Amino acid sequence: GDRSGYALKIRDQLVFHGATYAVVLPALLLVFVSGTLAWKYAGWFYILLVLEHLSQESYRLLITLSRSSVANLVLFLRAGIWVFAVAALGIFTPSVVSLNLVFGCWLVGVTASLMLAGFVLRNLPWRSVLYKQINWPWIRRGVKISSRFFAASICLLGVQYADRYFLQHFHG
Repeated sequence: GDRSGYALKIRDQLVFHGATYAVVLPALLLVFVSGTLAWKYAGWFYILLVLEHLSQESYRLLITLSRSSVANLVLFLRAGIWVFAVAALGIFTPSVVSLNLVFGCWLVGVTASLMLAGFVLRNLPWRSVLYKQINWPWIRRGVKISSRFFAASICLLGVQYADRYFLQHFHG
């Protein structure tokens, strides 16, 4: 395939994600303002949210680039291996396990997954895309197409969970 084309699309996707973060991350302050989450977890929340998202996107990207074995290793680092470390600590030295330890191990796992993905993608021609314009029409088309799927997913989740609230409201 066209390696510079891949690098351009990845760069433009990262631009889109950055713009989305600029809108969504400040809006998520409502989670803390409302008291749903304690302010002391705001740092963990934001760093893990962004890194988890980037790791998930790198997983999808590696699958798209026919690197499924590496993609699965990225997924395992992100969501698997660090859990075993926390579980082992919980079994052998339960007094050291805390929420901060869990978040710290999670951070190590997701960071390792991103480092692996970055290592695999390092050979793409990144310098060649630095001086090319961002393809805003491509980004807008992607948002337009994907917004339909996003809306359908939200509706499906709403239907799946609405019955609980109806039962609670009408049946107590």
